[in-house]
Amino acid sequence: MRLFRHQLLLSYLPLALLPILVIGFVTRGVTEDRLTLWVTQDADRRIRELVPCLEEYYEINNSLEGLFSALNNGESFTWLLLRNRPERKPPKHVRALVADDAGRVLCLRLPYNTNPLERIQQMRSTGNLPLPAVVQRSELIITDANGIVLVSAEPSLIGLPLAPEVLSRSAPVEEDDQIVARVALAMGMLDESQRQLLSALNMALLFSGSFSLMAALGLGWWMSSRLSMPLRVLSEGVQRLARGEWRSPLPVLARNELGELTQAFNQMAAELMRQQTMTRQMVADIAHDLRTPLSTMALEVEAIEAGFQTPEQATQSLREEITWLQRMVDDLRLLSLMDADQIRLQIEPVPLGTFLSRLHDFWRTSAEEGGRVLALEITSDLPVIQADALRLRQILGNLLDNALRHTKPGDCIRLQAQPAPDGGVLIRVADSGEGIPPEALPRIFDRFYRADRARKHGDSGSGLGLSIAKRLVEMHGGSITVSSRLGQGTAFSIHLPPKPATA
Repeated sequence: MRLFRHQLLLSYLPLALLPILVIGFVTRGVTEDRLTLWVTQDADRRIRELVPCLEEYYEINNSLEGLFSALNNGESFTWLLLRNRPERKPPKHVRALVADDAGRVLCLRLPYNTNPLERIQQMRSTGNLPLPAVVQRSELIITDANGIVLVSAEPSLIGLPLAPEVLSRSAPVEEDDQIVARVALAMGMLDESQRQLLSALNMALLFSGSFSLMAALGLGWWMSSRLSMPLRVLSEGVQRLARGEWRSPLPVLARNELGELTQAFNQMAAELMRQQTMTRQMVADIAHDLRTPLSTMALEVEAIEAGFQTPEQATQSLREEITWLQRMVDDLRLLSLMDADQIRLQIEPVPLGTFLSRLHDFWRTSAEEGGRVLALEITSDLPVIQADALRLRQILGNLLDNALRHTKPGDCIRLQAQPAPDGGVLIRVADSGEGIPPEALPRIFDRFYRADRARKHGDSGSGLGLSIAKRLVEMHGGSITVSSRLGQGTAFSIHLPPKPATA
């Protein structure tokens, strides 16, 4: 059972591990893609906000050489980009290109009437310089119109063509619709801080995934224990039953198929124990019933040997005991054949009216000899059914014999029959005898069961007649029931269909 629990746990492992891996990979991939997209869009925004200052610088100076030199030399500057147009009114806003000591390059747009240079100086001195589109010198790359690097923090790149993947993310600097330069950022992908963020995310996913996996394993262990508990109980029950130590039904620990299996096992075990008890009782009953006639026969032989009676005088008693033993052996053999399904019915048309009349005539003599009255009460419209006449005679003979043995002189026995709604017949054997105790009715068809065990074996029969009758009725596809009131009589009712289902 421990192996089964381990197998259940291993079956949970891929179910727990697969979602964790999928969620981890998807989360990491989506986060990196989104972060890369944000970095790319941010770089594009910063480049495009720097381009207007470069275009105005080019318009004012007809060249970018001064800017290239200052950037390559790492100089700090603040250039107010104001066009010299005396014929026009002063502009409302002016742009300023600023490179500070922190390595930042930015393009500012300030109101002209606020003395822009003085305001920039104040902001730089207080550290409150606005950062609308900050570009670090270390990432700024400026090329000519053909993509040849002119400005870069890496001197070895100057004069070389810019890599196509970086050039594709550049923004043009135009003058009169002509491209005069291109601006790009070398850090178009993730920088160090962003990579650290991804690493932290990976560690968080790893720890959370490990914790989730451990929690899933713990939960799987608990669930496998819960699921295997009914099976462990069943296994222990099977072992107890095999050792013959069955005492009480197994507890039902689950409200599912395992619970139904436990209930079915309890029913099976109870039936097996009942059958075992019946078998032990049957063996005891057989031993008891055989001991009595054998003892009687032994006494008769001893009486002959001692000269107390002649062989002729003992013959009648010995013949009765031998007849009783032969009947028990025949009944036991018949039951064993029926248990092995080796009895086949010889189905033929049976006209019930004629059949019951002849049966009544046969048993009436025995009834009258004992002072009983056997009455035949049948309707004139009894059907012809398909049945085994010999077995049907045996069924009713067992019931009539049982009625004769449990009535006293002057009692009445009725053999009744009438058509059934399904085309079959209802046959009833009722007597006005001693009746059967209520507690004995459920077991009245059990083998060797006797409601009154104080009776002599000759008066109570072999104890197999009603069991045989019930099995034969069921082989015909019918049913037999009993009703009784103590001191008022007993009635056996048989329903036979018009044709056995197996015929």
